[in-house]
Amino acid sequence: MLSLNLLGPVELRRNGANVPLTLRKTVGLLVLLSLGGPTTRVRVAAMLWPDLDEPIGRRNLRRELARLRELGAPDAVEVAGERLALASGLDMDMTGFATALREGRPDDALALWRGVPAEGLELDDAPAFTEWLVAERERLNARWRQALDDSATAAEGRGDPLAALSMVDRLLADDPLQERHHRAAMRLLAAAGRREEAMARYEHCRALLQAELGLQPMADTEALVAVLRGDARPVAAPQPALRNLLPAQLPFVGREDEVALLERAWLSGRTLLIEGEAGVGKSRLAIDFATAHGPLALVHCRPGDAELPMATFARALQVLAGPEPALDGLPEWVRTELARLMPALGPPPPPMRSEAERLRFGHAVSLAWRAWAEGNFDAVVIDDWHLADPASQALLVQMADDGAQPVRQVLAYRPECSATARALLQRLQDAGAPHLRLQPLPPPAVFQLVQRLSGSVRPQRFAALLSRATDGLPFYVAETLRHLADTGLLSAGADGVWRTPFDDSTQDYRELPLPASVRDAVLARVRRLPEPARRVLEAAALAEEPFAAAMLAPACALSEVEAELALEAALDARLLREHDSGGLAFAHDLVQQALASDLGAGRRRSVHRRLALGAAAAGAAPARVAAHHEAGGEPARAVAWRRRAGEQARRLYAQDEAIAQWQRALADGPADDERLDIGTLLMRTLSLRSRYDE
Repeated sequence: MLSLNLLGPVELRRNGANVPLTLRKTVGLLVLLSLGGPTTRVRVAAMLWPDLDEPIGRRNLRRELARLRELGAPDAVEVAGERLALASGLDMDMTGFATALREGRPDDALALWRGVPAEGLELDDAPAFTEWLVAERERLNARWRQALDDSATAAEGRGDPLAALSMVDRLLADDPLQERHHRAAMRLLAAAGRREEAMARYEHCRALLQAELGLQPMADTEALVAVLRGDARPVAAPQPALRNLLPAQLPFVGREDEVALLERAWLSGRTLLIEGEAGVGKSRLAIDFATAHGPLALVHCRPGDAELPMATFARALQVLAGPEPALDGLPEWVRTELARLMPALGPPPPPMRSEAERLRFGHAVSLAWRAWAEGNFDAVVIDDWHLADPASQALLVQMADDGAQPVRQVLAYRPECSATARALLQRLQDAGAPHLRLQPLPPPAVFQLVQRLSGSVRPQRFAALLSRATDGLPFYVAETLRHLADTGLLSAGADGVWRTPFDDSTQDYRELPLPASVRDAVLARVRRLPEPARRVLEAAALAEEPFAAAMLAPACALSEVEAELALEAALDARLLREHDSGGLAFAHDLVQQALASDLGAGRRRSVHRRLALGAAAAGAAPARVAAHHEAGGEPARAVAWRRRAGEQARRLYAQDEAIAQWQRALADGPADDERLDIGTLLMRTLSLRSRYDE
């Protein structure tokens, strides 16, 4: 039995006995593979011996692998040609730590924490490794701090202030200048009947802030001190903020039958199909289920992808490849073909001109998919598959049909698919792909959800109202609860149990002013934000994700700084989320749809015109720039962009998409000479497609 401990000093053990790791580079190799995942010999050599040329670095790496064999741990690292990985059967404290956090067991995670990850390891001659390790340590430390915070919250919730205090004190030891932790310590000491100690903590906090930062305590801290001194009306505890009353993600409930079906389907090894209407929770189910079975690659399809040939598949390849695609195991011709979708790999080859060239391209991306997926992921989740472009949908189904591919696909999509997409899905089902049509949460599940969130033992009446009002759609349930919390109609008492002003008099909570629809719930929350935040959200509703302040500010009569602050306010309100690739995105596409539907025609046109200019300057896809010009009431300015979009599609042998773009260009009213050129391109492509169809 071989085990590796990384939380604290690195320890490699066999059957409980320590395997002596005397050289820092040996430790560095194990840390790199355990925290960074499988990688190539080239990358390891460059990270650990950056001052040496590649052959010498690779020779040193062979020495470290030989040293592990000499130490009696030859099975610590798996070697497959150019790829290195930590042994799959290796027992790691990191795995237990991550599992406990994922399952909501912060105390179990904390029990595994022995200190700073890879404590004491420093490689002064490897600056890239050191920079990477610092970032990894901070990432893990952040998870440790969150576990402490969660543990303190749970202990306080069950009426154990001293247990909560011990967690808060650990947080303060890690970062003494976090005033909110000082405030929490004061509150917990007071709850334990130790008011004098609470006041002493305040004095320490005040002196520390003044000495270190030249600051006075915040108003919230002074208000708590006033209560402790008896200078203000005493309160048992401060009112929980929205982020504490309602978690960012609601508990996962009511899907036992669906999970059981997916578990059986998983064993089949087939692609999993999860269909459901907007807001029903299909993305959450797909992601949570796949995560429980191992590492996943998550690919989000976006509105507007349908006009960009191979946009979704290119995004999927980039997710599988990561920021530094491993190319060593791929033939040169495959790398060349991949450059059609991944410009960072070099100049693309000439446009595809035949079906044979298209098949060669398909074979290349299949090889890359396998190379980057195998050993790294157990599943690829394609979220909102119905939004993907037709070429990507066809290629993704081709990957799913290929029994040699090492990972399963999980497709989450809405019923509103095109006829072509429906045929592809039927093809998968005919081949045995399990299909789940996800339904809204039934009333018992909504009751269970409210029970877990509210702290109430039997919240039948409130849960029944919520179920009827929202039809059991999880997203609508969340937005309705946030609406009630925002308006002060839903709060929590000192005991943490939810309360409304109508608890003592109501028969069925009909007095609560509930929004009539998801759209109403979203818009009501948006309208309570400051005016700058409402403006940037309006512009973002018509922009492409991810978006940033620089893109939106010109459409909002705001400076970039003002737009940045406004976006932060919307992020705090949980209407936006951080995007995987940087920038921001909407928390749910229903938020975007609600905002877009509420814009007046004049405002929509002006926003689109400004976004067209910003998109062009940022190098966005020509079809996206054209769409903004058209929606902005300037079709003539869209013609050139539609022509370019058609030419891009033709280079990928996406003939139908090229034809559609040129037809749109002609409809936009080009000048006579441009109309002739576009017409010629269109006729040639129609002729080629006709010959292929024959």
